[in-house]
Amino acid sequence: MFGYVQPYIPNLTVGDYEYYRAAYCGLCRSMGQGCGAGANLTLSYDGVFLSLLRILMTKDSPECERHRCPYSPLVRKNMLTESPDIDFSAGAISTLAALKLEDDIIDEEGFKKLCAILCRLPAKKWVKRADEQDAGIVQSIRDKLALFYTAEESNSDRDFSDSGIDECAEAFGEVVGMLAARGIEFENYAIAYSIGRHVGRWIYCIDALD
Repeated sequence: MFGYVQPYIPNLTVGDYEYYRAAYCGLCRSMGQGCGAGANLTLSYDGVFLSLLRILMTKDSPECERHRCPYSPLVRKNMLTESPDIDFSAGAISTLAALKLEDDIIDEEGFKKLCAILCRLPAKKWVKRADEQDAGIVQSIRDKLALFYTAEESNSDRDFSDSGIDECAEAFGEVVGMLAARGIEFENYAIAYSIGRHVGRWIYCIDALD
């Protein structure tokens, strides 16, 4: 995920903004502790959005605790903890980053390929731990991404025609929709899936425009 879904801070109350920052730091901490070294370097605003959406849909009530930030060890920050939705999001975002590295090793050349090769070993640990937390999640992500890559390949010669973008955006939307709704029950499953799917479509389109 690319980091496009950011909060519009002028519309947030002070309390809302502090909660958002606590979710950001909590997700970072969960990625580092739950997925392994370096995983939290793949943290993005989109991952925080996924966490907050799932917290809302599951009516989760994470604890807010103060912990030292690994990147600013002299500072203690508010962090949301003890949240299965934050832990799930941490594993999902880390897995997406790890699978992107696998793809880069195949498709890229030069410096990008070298970086992907160097990061491959710790990334395997991210994937393993994510699957330990939620059995089958990695395969589910692989299956959805396979459809996405197929859509991209079949539309690579269309020079970003409307139909080509729509097909690729839909495929990526399915990835985000699945992550947003996984494990959520009853009517909230459909709500979470729909939100995730449409946000995923938008992310793909705005990234293509960029």
